[in-house]
Amino acid sequence: HELGHLFVQSIFGQFPRSIRFYPFGAVTNFSMGLAQTSKFSEELLTRVAGPVVTIGIMNLVSFFLGSATGIGASLLEQLYHFNGLVLLFSLLPIFPLDMFPVVLKALRTTKQPSKLSFTISQWLAVFILVLAIFQRDELIMLFSATLLLLTVKEQLYQRAYVMAQKLTVREVMSRPSELFCLQHGDRVEKHFEEIVRTYQPYIPVVHGSRYVGIVSRDEAIQLMVDGDDHYVSEAFEPRPLQVQVSTPLAEVLELLTKEHRDFAIVLKEEAFEGLITKEKISEFLLISHLVEQAKHASSAVDIDNDF
Repeated sequence: HELGHLFVQSIFGQFPRSIRFYPFGAVTNFSMGLAQTSKFSEELLTRVAGPVVTIGIMNLVSFFLGSATGIGASLLEQLYHFNGLVLLFSLLPIFPLDMFPVVLKALRTTKQPSKLSFTISQWLAVFILVLAIFQRDELIMLFSATLLLLTVKEQLYQRAYVMAQKLTVREVMSRPSELFCLQHGDRVEKHFEEIVRTYQPYIPVVHGSRYVGIVSRDEAIQLMVDGDDHYVSEAFEPRPLQVQVSTPLAEVLELLTKEHRDFAIVLKEEAFEGLITKEKISEFLLISHLVEQAKHASSAVDIDNDF
């Protein structure tokens, strides 16, 4: 199924960013989305290629099933039904399945296409999950519950991304005064207690106000366990991401996600300004979102009181 997507997309000179495998199948993360490209036909063919391959597999299994007996027949029958399930879900407009971007494109003329598409996806996943619970179908329960979680996660990410476009790194980063830092030339054993007590997963190493490197807390502890006297430079993280203090937060969030990193060093030209982590960005955006919701709720109460 996933190779069908890959084959057709490669014909158009595009390749997926990733293919993630789950217990029930896999999800291809395409390099371009229907909502961002005018080449609707190419995207549509790429999306449909997976279900077409699944139909081919089902026909092939059905052909061999006719002459199979015993355990072989039982396994082929299970394979046939499993692919039938994959085909059914592929045709449903649930994120991140194949037909979701098609619905997103179809709703592009509405006021809030993304919000409407995700609402449809979420309620459809809930409906199938409830149906599976009543039918006691564990496989579909697992499938629909995973899809529901992915939909909710993506919705939160989309909202966070919109909020992050209004902010820069400066508003969210941890400043040097808030961080436990090591000086270049220090030995790990000298700061044994501070390293063990700190909750920071990464510890910046500076020379005055200039950034030199960063060490993982776990790596520093491992060096201390070895028993030798080590310089902090021996535990430097290789090629950490670096961003400027004025970088838009949305850009940093996208970069961290793309590079599969948890943190980035914040600089002002070459001077060390602080550290920004994916976890802190998520917490900040979540709190900001809750505060914004509270303000809207407060405004609604004021309006009700006026009436």
